[in-house]
Amino acid sequence: MKPMPRLALTYASLTSPLSASLLLAVGLPMLAGCGSSRTGNVGMSVGSIQLNATAQREDEIPLTVAGGDRLRLSTSFGNVDLRLAPAGTSPILRASFTTHGRTDEEARAVLDRFSIAHTTSEGAQRYAVAGEPLTLRDGASTVSVAPQVHLVALVPAGLHAELETKSGAILCQADCASADLESSYGSVTASGVRGDLRAQTRSGSVAITDVLGRVEARTDYGRVGVERVQGASCEIFSSSGALELASVDAARIDAKTSYGSIEARDLRGVLEAESSSGSITVAGLDGASARLRSGYGNLNVEDARADLSLSTASGSILARAVQGVVAAESNYGRIEIDGVLAGLSAKSASGAIQVQAANGSRMADEWELRSGYGRVDIALPAGCAFELDAETKYGAVSCDFPILVEAGYKPKSGRLQGKVGSGGPRLLLRSSSGAIEVQEVR
Repeated sequence: MKPMPRLALTYASLTSPLSASLLLAVGLPMLAGCGSSRTGNVGMSVGSIQLNATAQREDEIPLTVAGGDRLRLSTSFGNVDLRLAPAGTSPILRASFTTHGRTDEEARAVLDRFSIAHTTSEGAQRYAVAGEPLTLRDGASTVSVAPQVHLVALVPAGLHAELETKSGAILCQADCASADLESSYGSVTASGVRGDLRAQTRSGSVAITDVLGRVEARTDYGRVGVERVQGASCEIFSSSGALELASVDAARIDAKTSYGSIEARDLRGVLEAESSSGSITVAGLDGASARLRSGYGNLNVEDARADLSLSTASGSILARAVQGVVAAESNYGRIEIDGVLAGLSAKSASGAIQVQAANGSRMADEWELRSGYGRVDIALPAGCAFELDAETKYGAVSCDFPILVEAGYKPKSGRLQGKVGSGGPRLLLRSSSGAIEVQEVR
């Protein structure tokens, strides 16, 4: 059996003063393609090895794919682009090779070692860079040289695409039926996917637009942005970077970052957003519920029709024009809430609490507002009925509503209890050090 050539998976950086190494793996049969090459001069060195020559080659390879097929493109060092083929043209893969050597002849020799391998595996057409690097030695210095390869594929719509590069950017704009995109070090950009999409990079940004399917986007270091997504779920994650969502309609929406802010607008679905150290802003939400958590950042919600659970260890909470049940808690920050409320709980260890309940709010169960060191203010529509239980250790309590107290009730500084209207669920107000005020809005 004829021995199989080996496939270079990592391109030498050519910056080490000692040596550069390559990760090698079993490769595939090489596929010849028409192309052209050229040489030039560039200055770079590894130890005593001077790489002053550059060689380039461009290959064009016809692709045997049609709508509904699975296509996999892979390069070790370089970008991967997938685009729609112009109307009336055949699918084609263009591979641009760039490498270095001590002389033009040596650089061309590196290029001659590499080509594009084509195989069919598990129903997928796979095109990958294949070849063996050239090892150069000069005294104690050794370097293995392989080319950077940029792949550009022009394809028909409706493919199931799998694109991979170890170090480079990925661009997918081919009206795919689904897409699986992965770069170890580089940005990932995708648009116009009609099915499920997975995008991942260790270090780089991720940008996704116009997807009709599940979305999973992840980066360890970089920003993630998604816009105009409609599917069963949308999950985005960054270890260290900001997250942005816009016009997302999904049954479940998850956004998590360890070190970065989260900004979301025009969402439909159940939302869970979490940042270990960053603010979270949501403008325009329609869903059953939303859970927002921040370790050290502010929470801002506006125009939300959902039951809200808001929590920050150290930051303010602002919820405006909301509809539903609101539970808000901050250890060190101010809380402000206004809207049509179906339930309410607000607690701050050290910050004021201010609530404006709009017409249409209903007190079906107990409402509770507690502040450790701050005043508590709540404004309620005229005609509300509830049992008031308000107390502060250091401050005054005032109420605009007429209050019916029990026989023998003795007023006490900093405390007020009684029935408002026909009575009903309890309105519990507490402050360790601050005034309490209940306003009637007519």
